[in-house]
Amino acid sequence: MAKDKFYFSHDSNARGDDKTVALRMKLGWEGYGLFWAIIEKLRECENYTSVCDYNVIAYDLRSDSAKIKSIINDFGLFSFTECGKCFYSESLKRRMDIKEEISQKRSQAAHERWNKSKEESNSNANALQKQTKSNAINGKKSKVKESKEKEEIVSDETQTQPILSDDSFIKFQAWLLDKAPAVTKMKEPFTQEQFLKLKEKCTSEEIMSLCLKMHNWKLLNQKNNSAYYTFTNWYNRGNN
Repeated sequence: MAKDKFYFSHDSNARGDDKTVALRMKLGWEGYGLFWAIIEKLRECENYTSVCDYNVIAYDLRSDSAKIKSIINDFGLFSFTECGKCFYSESLKRRMDIKEEISQKRSQAAHERWNKSKEESNSNANALQKQTKSNAINGKKSKVKESKEKEEIVSDETQTQPILSDDSFIKFQAWLLDKAPAVTKMKEPFTQEQFLKLKEKCTSEEIMSLCLKMHNWKLLNQKNNSAYYTFTNWYNRGNN
């Protein structure tokens, strides 16, 4: 960071410039070295401009103030402000202006890339959020549908599954065929569910006795359709 902060470009053939050649002719390579040391000091100054205090500069560079004054004033290497109290290098300023312009463009480009990346990230996040929400809704619908399907299956199984776990209804049907076949020939014979209801309020003896009476009635199939309702009506009349 510190290296980049005080960086400035330096032409590889700067020593061949007419002004620096004149400098070297008078002050030798020492003068050339002091010239670049002064440029480095200007690079560190605000606005790349320094006060014309030759004694201070000479002390800092461990040199003679007369040499410093000559380097700054006699070879056209530096320019002065209108008040004449400060000096600067036009070449250094041009180079630094170019460097700062490049830095600003790079910074702006980086800022634009950051904003674009942020927008894409937000866009992706919004898309993901919408997709997640859609998946959640679809998942909920799927679960509701699955639940309904299960309910329908359970309902179907309940309707088709035998009501009784034992074979009592089968035995009852076999008994009717043997002892009271007229009852089995009715348009609406007993169902398993109806038989279960009969067992809840009647004893086995009552069921068999009343079914025999129904069988022996000659007009059974002419006057009645349902075995269950005929049985229930006869049973209720007999108990009232």
